[in-house]
Amino acid sequence: MPVIIETDMYCDVDDMGALAVAHVLADEGRIDLLCVGVNTPSRYGVGAVRAVNEFYGRPELPVGGMFPQTDDVFPRDYAKFVAERFTTSQGTVPDAPAVDVLRAALAGQEDHSVIIVSIGYFQNLLALLHSAPDAASDLSGEELVIRKVRQTTVMAGQFPVGRETNITDFAEVSRDFVAHWPLPLDFLGWELGFDVITGSGLSPHYSQDNPVAAAYEQYCGKGVGRRSWDPMTVSLAVLGESAGYRYSNHGRVEVLQDGTTTWTEDPTGPHRITFRTRRAEDIATELDQMLLRSPKFAAKSDMVETEVRPGGTPN
Repeated sequence: MPVIIETDMYCDVDDMGALAVAHVLADEGRIDLLCVGVNTPSRYGVGAVRAVNEFYGRPELPVGGMFPQTDDVFPRDYAKFVAERFTTSQGTVPDAPAVDVLRAALAGQEDHSVIIVSIGYFQNLLALLHSAPDAASDLSGEELVIRKVRQTTVMAGQFPVGRETNITDFAEVSRDFVAHWPLPLDFLGWELGFDVITGSGLSPHYSQDNPVAAAYEQYCGKGVGRRSWDPMTVSLAVLGESAGYRYSNHGRVEVLQDGTTTWTEDPTGPHRITFRTRRAEDIATELDQMLLRSPKFAAKSDMVETEVRPGGTPN
């Protein structure tokens, strides 16, 4: 199951948890991670992604960034902290534009096979859609997406109506993406993850070589977890309804000019929203178990695998 991750790594720390979950699913042989696109311009977001990739033994995983890159640091920084302390390849691996990385990843896959998981903004995916043929493929971006992508799952919006950061921060970009993405979209909304708290169990097993544990402690504080929108989206995209979710009937998500999202059921619509079928504590427990799992391929790890009680408290 080939998977592309699009992340706004640099903002909220749950992107670190989501990328860790994706690596664990790859360790289990459930997915083949193709690449990661970073849809925020800070170079530290790219560095943080590389740190996680290295920790899980995949330093060669292609990472694409937004250009021009900046030295911006989020007010509750973890990306710069992680990039500077954990990334051995920072400065030695050439940075590449995300659209080039995405095109190359898609071009090498079988038709209708790729899952795209978007846990951030949509600038990179729009750039992909509008891209011209290149050395990777003689297809336009839209043709490449239609040919290669099987499923697109996004963490975005609040339903049946509301405002959520991934939409509102760049409302016009979000309107363009939701209206013109040429394939169906599955949405995990804000309301699903605000009470699913994960990552609190990382601090007691903090190790100097673990960027995920370090990021959560840096952003949240020692022993404090974070809401889990992005890890849940990765889980939903890969494991589907069996992970504790239910898709709605088909319908249409509309993004209003101020970034408000609305949901209308429509049997001809290209969109679905998601509901939970399990308690928040149970979903958090399963995600925490993945966050506490030792990397399969890393050369070094001091993580201790632990049984986790509901709510993320380690035994």
